[in-house]
Amino acid sequence: MDDFACLPNHVNKMRRNYLDIVIDMAKRPLLVNWYNELNGTNLVDIPQTEIDTFVSQLHDSEYFLS
Repeated sequence: MDDFACLPNHVNKMRRNYLDIVIDMAKRPLLVNWYNELNGTNLVDIPQTEIDTFVSQLHDSEYFLS
C-alpha cells in the first residue's frame, strides 16, 4: 500500500518522482543483493534483458501499479 500526501496541484510531480525512484531501483540488483546478504545465499541475478524490458514498461506506464 502506498500513501502519499501533497497538494492537489503537485500530484503529477509526486507520481512522476515515485515512478522515477521505482525505475532507478529496477535498474539495480538491490533486492537480489539484499536477499543474498540476509540469507547467505547466492541467487543468480536477473538477466539484463529482463531488467531492460521491465524498465521500458515502467517508462511507458502512468503509475507504478498500473
